[in-house]
Amino acid sequence: MRLGWIIAILGVVLCISLIYNANIQEPLTDKEMEQAMTYDAKNEFKKGEVQSSPKIAEFEVLLQVNQKNNSSATEDNNEFRKKNNDILYNMGCVLEKETESVVQEPSVIKKEEVTNVKLPMETNKLNSYIALSPKDGIYFPSNFQLKIINKVDVNKYNYELWGTSPGIEGAPSNGILTSDSIKSMPYPSDLYTIKGTNMVIGNIEIGNKALNIVSIGNIFDENFNIIGNVDSLNNDILINCDKGENITGLLIYIGAPVSIQ
Repeated sequence: MRLGWIIAILGVVLCISLIYNANIQEPLTDKEMEQAMTYDAKNEFKKGEVQSSPKIAEFEVLLQVNQKNNSSATEDNNEFRKKNNDILYNMGCVLEKETESVVQEPSVIKKEEVTNVKLPMETNKLNSYIALSPKDGIYFPSNFQLKIINKVDVNKYNYELWGTSPGIEGAPSNGILTSDSIKSMPYPSDLYTIKGTNMVIGNIEIGNKALNIVSIGNIFDENFNIIGNVDSLNNDILINCDKGENITGLLIYIGAPVSIQ
């Protein structure tokens, strides 16, 4: 008799447990199902996206005053050196994606000296943006050359200007970038901020009259006058500016890197 009661009690407990589990495992509502499907779709979309994969790349950088073969130009250069012998420049890089998380302290470039610079650069099929500006807020030399040498043997990637990248056709000309004109450029919205009237790329302030370097070819001012040119030789990017006395910074648009095996 006692055994029968025990079996009956266990049966009741089992039934109650089954009913409880059925209640807490109710089917999803239409709204919950829609949210779950949306979440899965977002995850699938993210899987198909090109993900940022930055790596520290090494470059040699040289900013120097261009020499001209006339006495007046030589005197101007000597006078500039006397007044601006210790001018320093900030150089840094912002990536097309995850721009906030990979911003690092800018490297310091000293005019007329070759400087080894380490920058976070993309290794995936995404773009990078190199910014340069005078550290003390003074303008660039009136006539200067900026040379950026990619250490290919170390980096194992070829970094070219965006306009010369494979598959790019009809790249815009190199020109002047202001806090107004940058808004019409196809740059990521989180690439820059506007501080007063000045543009800030990452943590480098490039002022309100920066050179926008996107490809090889001439550099034009606001009135479409030629004020310099850009060239690429082997692994070097050469930027020459003949009228840089009012230039406040540079933004150099680097295309997706090409792996060198």
